[in-house]
Amino acid sequence: MPIEWPTVIEGGIPILGGLYATALGYGVVRSSKSIPSPRSQKYQGLFRWLGPIVVLFGIFTAWQTHLHLAHPSADQVAQQIAGRLSFPVKVDDTTKLDGVQGKGDDIIYDYSLAKSLAELGGRERVRGTLEQYWLSTGCKSKDFQTILRGGYTVQMRYSFKESKDEIVIPIDSHSCGY
Repeated sequence: MPIEWPTVIEGGIPILGGLYATALGYGVVRSSKSIPSPRSQKYQGLFRWLGPIVVLFGIFTAWQTHLHLAHPSADQVAQQIAGRLSFPVKVDDTTKLDGVQGKGDDIIYDYSLAKSLAELGGRERVRGTLEQYWLSTGCKSKDFQTILRGGYTVQMRYSFKESKDEIVIPIDSHSCGY
């Protein structure tokens, strides 16, 4: 496993500073051999609790940096998903999956329907049906759970026959209740 230098640097500096402050606070490291002045003793007391807090901050910073570096882009995840499929994928008699793409933290599935919105009962009815379907089945899918818990949002984008109109159904971890 390669060393994540940003993690080491961004977390290591506060950790080392906190350890040094803790050592100063407990008198392990002294600036001089003489008896500490009342002012120095006051700062020693502050360093005793401030040092460990700075160490904890460094650990938190290192963890956040690691997560940021370990989090692949949505485009990379979408490419992995697309690599497992051969497009277009026939979903049912009227629906096919045309592709998967990633933007920011959004993984977008592009669907096309061979019927118009009017044939399907209108925009609001179709939107409601699709939302209900994805919230009931998508949230139960282990693959979706993995994606959503990874910090991504999944969007299903539907286009319709002879129309530029689209319906987008977004699902995030809050939508599924985790």
